[in-house]
Amino acid sequence: MTDKFPIEVLVDERCRKLGIDYAEIVQRAGYKKIQKGLRRLAKLRAGEWQAASRGLIDKLPEALEVPAEIVRLAIAETDRQICAAADAAWRAAFRPHAIILTEHTRPTSIIMAAFTGGTRRLRIGFDEASTPIEYIRLALEEIPRRTAERGGEITFFGRPTGVVVNYSPDHAIRFDLEGNALELLHEAYRPGELTVRISGRPTSPGELDAILGTSHHIVERWSPAI
Repeated sequence: MTDKFPIEVLVDERCRKLGIDYAEIVQRAGYKKIQKGLRRLAKLRAGEWQAASRGLIDKLPEALEVPAEIVRLAIAETDRQICAAADAAWRAAFRPHAIILTEHTRPTSIIMAAFTGGTRRLRIGFDEASTPIEYIRLALEEIPRRTAERGGEITFFGRPTGVVVNYSPDHAIRFDLEGNALELLHEAYRPGELTVRISGRPTSPGELDAILGTSHHIVERWSPAI
């Protein structure tokens, strides 16, 4: 048994088989700056696809002397394991909550939404003393407080159109703003994921505040709701 990702296992096993080290792998992949190549390879072995070079992934079959399909399978299985681990962590940390539905399914300004908390303004948490039957009432009471200073809107998301109460990871109900149940969901509703990358690295809202006004290259990303 191993706790390494499949892509890491593949790279390490081929290094041993071929009698080469990581530096030669990145040389074979065409890198002139070995340290840069090594950093990219380390991120790839750790499953950080966004931080790894697409060119390195494309050159890896040749560098490792294996069919391209072998590399694709190792990457796909690594991705599956990462997603499974993330889902397990999310389930373990799950607490009942509500998500405000709005007229805009993505923020009107991804960058500014990231600076001010992203989708956290859409989430309504419940006190542990609250009971499931109270959740929808508590959610509907909270919405006016979230929109009072914005003329009835959630900043960057527009006017509320409804609310989903996530009772468990596998049970949720969508309500209108009158509290009428509209749809039973067989998994918790999660709003889209907002990601801002600076110099290729995911950046938290706190870090964004600290570097606001710098000249780093900023890339915005919005992943649709699950």
